[in-house]
Amino acid sequence: MRRRWSKAEIREAIRRWRDTHGRAPRLREWNPPPEGYPNASTVQSVYGSWAAGMRAAGQPAQAAYRRLEHKRRLRWSRDELVEAVQRWAASNDGHPPVYEDWDPAMARRRGRNGRAEAFYDGEWPHASVAVRQFDGSWRDLLAAAGFDR
Repeated sequence: MRRRWSKAEIREAIRRWRDTHGRAPRLREWNPPPEGYPNASTVQSVYGSWAAGMRAAGQPAQAAYRRLEHKRRLRWSRDELVEAVQRWAASNDGHPPVYEDWDPAMARRRGRNGRAEAFYDGEWPHASVAVRQFDGSWRDLLAAAGFDR
């Protein structure tokens, strides 16, 4: 049976997270939820939105969304994309990114939250933006950067 979370319990869970981690939780960190915390969708349904839940617990709305801290560029030239692949490889033991490295939603769905975090920690193009410049081919992007796979 699913647990029903009250507004007060959700606010307390958010504050407990903040006290433990030194910051408000990120939506993706509660989807799926750690033990003892509500699911992100529960916060959204009870409060109407994730940001409203954060505000109710006394957290600034932007603290809930790490992705808003760094606006993602939507336009990258082919040369910038090639340079980004090479930069990624240089910081990852010579390994170029795989598609899900630059698609954090895909990485999270596959249970690879570390890959999603690595994406948000840097200035990387989203995979869909990257392949658009290479006619939809991730392989062509990597080849242009000097990685034949």
